[in-house]
Amino acid sequence: MRARITIFFIVIILGFMIFRFAFFSNTTEYTNFHTINNSEWLLSDTATFYFSNRNTNLNNHNIVFYGKINQEYSYANLYLFVDVYLEKMRIKRDTLNCVLYDSFGKPKQKNIGNTQFFSIDYVNKFKFETGKDYKFQIIHGMRDLNLSGVEKIGIKINKH
Repeated sequence: MRARITIFFIVIILGFMIFRFAFFSNTTEYTNFHTINNSEWLLSDTATFYFSNRNTNLNNHNIVFYGKINQEYSYANLYLFVDVYLEKMRIKRDTLNCVLYDSFGKPKQKNIGNTQFFSIDYVNKFKFETGKDYKFQIIHGMRDLNLSGVEKIGIKINKH
């Protein structure tokens, strides 16, 4: 009986330590997503995200874009045009190719049922200026004007 009680308390203490470590090791400074209306991303729809760096920590940051598509999406990849603004001035413009499926049609990243999740590392070691406002704008760069099957597009900024 005494051994069971000891094991019970050890399990409780280990669980608390794991929870505490996971809570304090969270490095996400900002995360947000844009829901696409009716899973149809129009070429004129721009996903816009605002980030204000009020932190005095100027360490490098990782910027990751993520999203969710469904079975109506009919391509193996997704092109994204990304504009980054500091205050009101554009400082960066990029084209990203998000490869979603391999040549055999298998998802390259996590999927649940008919839903495919994807993420793509945009910039590693990005240095934000303290007290400045940033804006990220994303539009799709596919040939179709109306892109069916895209449900969400988002951004995550992590401390490096």
